[in-house]
Amino acid sequence: IRQAWAETGQAALAQVKQQLAENDFALEAQQALAGLADQMAQLGYQPDAHEDAKEQRTLLEQAPTHYQEMQQAQAAVKPLEDSLADLDLQISAQIESAAELAEQHQSAVEELRLITADSGDLKGVEAEVFHLREEQIDTNRRLAVAQQSLSVLDDQRARHQQLTAERAEVTLLVSRIKMLEKACGRDGVQALLIEQALPDIEDRANELLDRLTGGDMRVNFETQKQLKSRDAVAETLDIRIIDHAGERPYANFSGGEQFRVNFAIRLALSQLLAKRAGARLQTLVIDEGFGSQDPVGRQRLVEAINIISDEFARILVITHVDELRDAFPTRIEVDKGVTGSKIVIS
Repeated sequence: IRQAWAETGQAALAQVKQQLAENDFALEAQQALAGLADQMAQLGYQPDAHEDAKEQRTLLEQAPTHYQEMQQAQAAVKPLEDSLADLDLQISAQIESAAELAEQHQSAVEELRLITADSGDLKGVEAEVFHLREEQIDTNRRLAVAQQSLSVLDDQRARHQQLTAERAEVTLLVSRIKMLEKACGRDGVQALLIEQALPDIEDRANELLDRLTGGDMRVNFETQKQLKSRDAVAETLDIRIIDHAGERPYANFSGGEQFRVNFAIRLALSQLLAKRAGARLQTLVIDEGFGSQDPVGRQRLVEAINIISDEFARILVITHVDELRDAFPTRIEVDKGVTGSKIVIS
């Protein structure tokens, strides 16, 4: 009996190994797993790019504060520059005055030497000596004033160097803040986030438009356009609308067609924002819009709402079109009377 059981077990084990080697097991689960892998590839979701964008947004949260500091620093630079220019003028004037006084002193000493050498007229020499002494006293007094001014200028030079260093620091800060401002602008992180999000929004909107129009309309987002003034491109965000007649401006479509485009883009954008926030849209509210549709358009809009109903906990449709009363399973009717309005749920 044991030998029979052993032979039976070995045969079963061999069969299981063969199924594992040939992947002949859980076929439905394998097909579902392959479908999920295809969906992930189509979505093009990049976790690393998403995390990088979140880190960049965290780093840039202080950008408004830095920008305000930059404006304050720029306002502080102008008085410093004016003060430095005034100090330069004062230094130049004091240096010129000191040179002039030194030259006068040297001239007086030379004259005194010549007068001393020629002592023929003693009274004249004494008078000249007295005059020269008075000039020397005045010159010494002016020299002392000049020396004091030079001392002040030394302090001003130190202050000038300090202000120059502060201006260099402020200039560096302004440069960094401008770089941060550019990163926060429309051509920085915002453009990167929009560029990553637009393909998903476009696919979702076109999927819904295909249901609403029977495949007759689609939209295309363009983020760059050719400049007419020069050979270059500029960042933009244009929405191109194409139907069976080709591409036309938004204003050339009927009110019903415009409503379908608006509905598809807004719903796609809402779904993307909810996905980015890690939440799920629970409620969809559609206020009017059915009156602009022809009967076929209303029917397709109702079908589209029913198709996407599984994605929402509840959908509220507000309309005055009587023929749509039976299009949805639950109705909230508001009747306005003389004594007030009444609500009937059916």
